[in-house]
Amino acid sequence: MVMMHLFREAKIEFGIAHMHFGLRGEESDRDSAFVRQQAILAGVPFYEKQVDTRSFAAENQLSIETAARALRYAWFEEIRASENYTLIATAHHAQDAAESMLMHLIRGTGLKGMTGIAPIYGHVIRPLLFATRDAVLQYAIDNRIPFVEDSSNVDTTFRRNFVRHQILPACVEVNPAFISTMQQNARHFREGFMLMQERVDVLLRKWLSTHGAEVHMPVKPVMSHEAAETLLYAWLSPYGFNQHQIQDIMRSAGRSGNQFVSEDFRLITTQAHLILCHIEATEVTAQYVNQDTHTISSGKWKLQLQVLDMSPHLRLHSNSKYIYFDADKLTWPLLVRAWKKGDYMYPFGLHKTGSNKPAKKKLSDLFTDAKYALTDKENALILCSGDHIVWVAGLRQDSRFTVTAQTKRVLRISVDEGI
Repeated sequence: MVMMHLFREAKIEFGIAHMHFGLRGEESDRDSAFVRQQAILAGVPFYEKQVDTRSFAAENQLSIETAARALRYAWFEEIRASENYTLIATAHHAQDAAESMLMHLIRGTGLKGMTGIAPIYGHVIRPLLFATRDAVLQYAIDNRIPFVEDSSNVDTTFRRNFVRHQILPACVEVNPAFISTMQQNARHFREGFMLMQERVDVLLRKWLSTHGAEVHMPVKPVMSHEAAETLLYAWLSPYGFNQHQIQDIMRSAGRSGNQFVSEDFRLITTQAHLILCHIEATEVTAQYVNQDTHTISSGKWKLQLQVLDMSPHLRLHSNSKYIYFDADKLTWPLLVRAWKKGDYMYPFGLHKTGSNKPAKKKLSDLFTDAKYALTDKENALILCSGDHIVWVAGLRQDSRFTVTAQTKRVLRISVDEGI
């Protein structure tokens, strides 16, 4: 209410958004009616939404406080975007910032968590952070600004309220200037975080490299750094990895085969690197192919198949779009599947040293020669005839199934990658 008064005094155009959390029965209804009435008296747009906070918290395994915060900020942003507002203003004051810092410190935090409540964060501004709660209250009294109190603010079963009514007063008793001291601390921590972030950015740019759809972090330099956990958190937290995962990743660094996932990304460990990549929505799935099969969709691949009689007019030019095989050398049905460790083939054009006999080669070596990233290997489509590999889509075909002068029927496959 004080912020609304100040906005009107400053002739700032604004609207009011009030979320009814459905947590305090008739008192919640009273609050909604009060804010609606004040918006009407002020002649400003009013937006209201009622939500089932308890159900949302239970479904998402969140505390009531965290659930309420997530709900209201998501809704505020919806209104800002749909109604063409520039900013979202919340009335946090100096005590709120001090409480947040204490809560982060008690719960465990890094340097960023001690920077307090940001005055500006994206489209959100907090114009009253400079003022103490007592100053805000006194301003309301002096200017006869109507307001109502939320009774849940004194319920110490809520973590923030316990800090507000039990811990914060004890800190003020030790240091009467505790709130202003915390404001100074927040500024110092914020500046320290900015300096740290500059150095972090320099190191990440130095170490990180992109390989196709993957980002690689070399294990040795990051794990030998005294601030390894901070560096990894700075890199991975924007991709949804939490502090516990970072610690597990550190324990797994230098050992191959471990995977960690966030909602949209995964991190894979090898002896030399930590590999970050997006979780692919599609994967190569095993499926059988009969002679009358015309289309295959598997993973990112779409194949068109056609068996044709050999004729002088049939032009056979294998390229990235088309591939040809001797249909009668194949054992039907064929099998499309993903790559497996131990797979091998006899690549067309590869011969044993000093001989014209075909040479065998592991697919893993073919992938290495082609500089395949891990995700490229995982998305590789393998075409098999019985126990033999006929073709690695987009890479190599097996010499045992190529078209020759004796071929009577041809299997033509047109390739579409990246669907």
